[in-house]
Amino acid sequence: MKFNSLKLKLIVIFGLCIFLTSITILMYGWISNQKLQRFILNSSTEIAINNAKQLFMSSAESCGFVIKAELEVALDSARTLAHVLSGIKDKNINLKIDRDRVIGLLKSVIEKNETFVGAYTCWEPNAFDGLDDIYTQATGHDKTGRFIPYIGLGEDRKAKLEPLTDYENSHKYDNGVRKGDYYLSPKESKVECISDPYPYLIQGKEVWMTSMTVPIVVDNIFYGIAGIDMELKFIQSIIDKLNKDFFSNGAMIAIVSNSGIISSITNKPLLIGKHIKEILGEESEKHIKIIKDAKKHIEVGDKNICSSIPIYIGKTKTPWGVIIDVPKEIILSNAKNQVNELEKTSKKNILNQLIIGIVISIISLIVIGFLSVDITKPIKRVLEFAKNLKKGDISNRLQVRKRFLDDIDEMILALNEMADAIEMKVKFAYLISNGDLTESVDVLSEKDTLGRSLETMVLNFNDIVSKLSQVASQVDLGSNQILSSSSSLSEAGTEQASSLEEITASITQINSQVNNNAENAEQANRLVMVAHNIAQDGLKQMQDMIKAMSVTKEVSREIAKIVKTIDEIAFQINLLSLNAAIEAARAGRHGKGFAVVAAEVRNLAYRSASAVQSTTQLIENAVKAIMDGDKQASDSYKAFENICQHVTKIKDGISQIATSSKEQALGIAQISQALNQVDSTTQQNSANAEQTSAAAHELSAQVKIVRTLLSHFKTKQTSIPHLISST
Repeated sequence: MKFNSLKLKLIVIFGLCIFLTSITILMYGWISNQKLQRFILNSSTEIAINNAKQLFMSSAESCGFVIKAELEVALDSARTLAHVLSGIKDKNINLKIDRDRVIGLLKSVIEKNETFVGAYTCWEPNAFDGLDDIYTQATGHDKTGRFIPYIGLGEDRKAKLEPLTDYENSHKYDNGVRKGDYYLSPKESKVECISDPYPYLIQGKEVWMTSMTVPIVVDNIFYGIAGIDMELKFIQSIIDKLNKDFFSNGAMIAIVSNSGIISSITNKPLLIGKHIKEILGEESEKHIKIIKDAKKHIEVGDKNICSSIPIYIGKTKTPWGVIIDVPKEIILSNAKNQVNELEKTSKKNILNQLIIGIVISIISLIVIGFLSVDITKPIKRVLEFAKNLKKGDISNRLQVRKRFLDDIDEMILALNEMADAIEMKVKFAYLISNGDLTESVDVLSEKDTLGRSLETMVLNFNDIVSKLSQVASQVDLGSNQILSSSSSLSEAGTEQASSLEEITASITQINSQVNNNAENAEQANRLVMVAHNIAQDGLKQMQDMIKAMSVTKEVSREIAKIVKTIDEIAFQINLLSLNAAIEAARAGRHGKGFAVVAAEVRNLAYRSASAVQSTTQLIENAVKAIMDGDKQASDSYKAFENICQHVTKIKDGISQIATSSKEQALGIAQISQALNQVDSTTQQNSANAEQTSAAAHELSAQVKIVRTLLSHFKTKQTSIPHLISST
């Protein structure tokens, strides 16, 4: 089945619509389920967190209450012991009791309370009975003899007496707690105290414990303490049970002292006695401050929920605290389980919806397939009808149901009517093709373009045929006139060609003479150019000679100046020699030799003057001769210059003659060429006239053929044969 099938297209389109509708419904359901899940998850998370807060507070408070109750039992016992022992120093009571009875009292307390690890009292030196020196190194005493009995339980759960140790030791354990803090703190504060967790040797075994101590103070004088020790493992059992019952062992529950020392912690017993910062890091300072400030605090983080609750123990000023840190996963596990169950249910519902949607889509496609057959069957008949109509077959008609007409039946009726209209127009076109232009076309409506076109075509054909008949007559008349004109034109062309041949011969002779003149003028021009160049060279040489004569004249003048200077020098020498001779004569015989020299000098000066005069005469003659030569050279230069000017004019005239001769030769050549073209044109006109005459004969024959063809058409106005005969 091809995709261009209407049946397949209907199935695909409706199937696609059903598919998209199903997908939209499924997507809407899925998105709604997702939103519902998120809403439930958020609501469950919020509810779970709120419940967790309440659970944290209640569980932490209950845990703190249990621990407080246990610790206060020990603190009450220590307080009772302190009150009893304070009667020894109270003058109003004046209790009489020795050390052995006090030790017996301590044994009684420890044996009646299984949670107590030890009971003790520690007195200041000689504060109990003033007999410390007597009890030095006695049983239950150390070398000081102070009354420091410690009653602890052994492995057999029987009371054993030991002396207290480190009671005055200010050194600290690794966790920062003073070793003697159980005694030093109440001594310093004179109030009830609970010590930070610390290790202590009881019968040779190190245990982590805390001490509840009460000072023995009478009239604001500190005499000693009474205390109860408790091992911290009882607290461990309490928080382990809390972790198991409420948090499925997933929480971190820690009981910390006022300074942040861990007394008990779930799942990490090795951290007992360590500082809480080893678990919480920098957050530990915040929790310790909350505990010291005796405040309740709960904080919800990204991954954990953490709370801090203080534990008030008796009248102590250092409350402990319960710190609970639980991952959100544990708190939100129930909410997540509910969401997971909801997600499973929603996935199951979506799968069921998907299956139902697929089944409905398949059923719908089957129904659409049957319906599409009923729709496409008449359309196929219409398609076959249209194909036959395309091939030109207009004889077929489509069958129509007489009842229950739908849109397709209406379309079939319209196609049948269209075929009828086309058949009518085909018949009309057939009449036109046979030359019958007398019929009229029925235009069905304003939008009947084909009918209007046929009507217009008939009118145009009528007009064209009529005009063609008239044109044929006019063409026939024109062809006869062209034939007559062509004959006259041919004869005139023959005469014109004869005249052109004579003109061409004369022009050729003139052209030959003009060419000879041009050649002679060109030769004369060359000779004049040579003469002009020679005259220019002579003129240049005369210019050079005049320049040389000028230089010689200037040199002669300079020589005359020099000779004149020499003459003046000779004259001065002559005067000097004359003066010398006079002076020599005056000198007598002493100047005789000098007179001879002066005479010789004067003779030389005279001879020089004579020579200078001769030279001057010669130079003046030479200068005069040079002046005459310079004048003659100037006259010769002017004559040469005049000759050059005339030669130049002659050269220009001959050049103009040569140029004019060339232009005449060129003009005559162009005239000759034009005459040749005229001759060619004349001959071509003669040939064209002959061809025109032949074409006129052919046109006349074609007009007769056109008249014959037009005689087959019938028009509405008149018949073609009548038009032809009238022309």
